Amino acid sequence: RIDGSLTLSQLAVLEGLRGLDSLAQLDGDLSLADCPVLASFDGLATLEELGGSLVVEGEGGALAFQGLDRLESVGGSLYIDGHPGVVDFTGLEALNRIGAHLRVDEGLSLQALHGLENLESLGGDLSLSECPRLESLVGLESLVHIGGDVYLWDNGGLVDLSGLGSLASVGGDLGAYYNDSLVGVVGLESLATVGGDLELRYSASLAGLEGLA
Repeated sequence: RIDGSLTLSQLAVLEGLRGLDSLAQLDGDLSLADCPVLASFDGLATLEELGGSLVVEGEGGALAFQGLDRLESVGGSLYIDGHPGVVDFTGLEALNRIGAHLRVDEGLSLQALHGLENLESLGGDLSLSECPRLESLVGLESLVHIGGDVYLWDNGGLVDLSGLGSLASVGGDLGAYYNDSLVGVVGLESLATVGGDLELRYSASLAGLEGLA
């Protein structure tokens, strides 16, 4: 057990996380930044609970979440900030709760949200911005409630909101901006409550709102 955080930063030749095999609980954050040859989280197979945030940022090659197969709860946020190697979230299939935000900024390689199929509770925001290869939100089929805002900004390949079919309520605002390929809001058929504003702006291909029926 680690009572604080585990930070791995600017480790140019780090290839794996073997040596952490018995770590079952981490009370703080798990942060990974600028570890260019690290390809997975293998070595953390016993980690079940993360009290803080899981943060991946900086430069790197292809990075998968394999090795976090037992992680059920993240007390803080799951945050991907500009890492070019994250394609999806495969390896996080055990995750059912995020206490704060699910956020991806500049997810240039992100193609899908696969791996998050068992995520039921998101306490904060769902924020996806500048993810040009992301076409839908498939992978979030179990998500029923989002406590904060939904913020979708400048995701050039996003066609619709498929994947949010179980979403019943959003505690804050729901906004989609500058998503040039967005043709509809299919995927929001179960949405009954938005606690704040609903805004759809600057999406030239948006042809209908039938998904809100």
